[in-house]
Amino acid sequence: MFIYLLGFAVKQAGVFYYYNYYIGDIGSLGVEEIVSIQALVTSLSMVAGQLTIPFFCKIMGKKKSAILMNFIALAGNVIFIFCGANLIWLCVGTVFVWFPLGYLMGIRFALLADVVEYCELKSGIRAAGILSSLDSFLAKLAFGFNVTVMLGLMEIGGYDANSDIQTETEKIFIQLGFVGVPIVCIIVTIILLLFFKFDKELPKMKAERKSKLEAAK
Repeated sequence: MFIYLLGFAVKQAGVFYYYNYYIGDIGSLGVEEIVSIQALVTSLSMVAGQLTIPFFCKIMGKKKSAILMNFIALAGNVIFIFCGANLIWLCVGTVFVWFPLGYLMGIRFALLADVVEYCELKSGIRAAGILSSLDSFLAKLAFGFNVTVMLGLMEIGGYDANSDIQTETEKIFIQLGFVGVPIVCIIVTIILLLFFKFDKELPKMKAERKSKLEAAK
């Protein structure tokens, strides 16, 4: 979740720079209006994503639905590579990116609960407090690194804060932060989720514990 959130946090940190320097005005819409539309679509998409958690969990399970959402977010970021200054496709890309984030921000608590239960069954130690604190800490850490990563890339590209027009090289680095970093983080997250075995192991462990308790009676 730290890696996943880092990718989205960097993307969020680059919103203004992406639309201001890479996209620019679209027709009669200025950058500020476009960013406002993007913010509205982002908020609605995240809420919609959270509302669908029971549905996807029921038909696919937590792990598979989390992987699916990562692939949807991956597709959304790819859209930003090719859509250019097309407002409709920019909104579609935004939905595809932030809908999964809303879903995963909610499902992560269910995944964390599985980790807590697994730890208790494996070691007898219920580490709910420390794991919840760690989750909160890593989320804050991801959103603390986002500006540093984004501005670091822009600095490498030669960003000039006093100029209204950036070089093509700088635009590439803005695109790299806005799209490239999230794509890399999503791919890594998918790989890590493939190693998440608790969804299969927990039912077996619960059954074994139940059998032992019944045998001890």
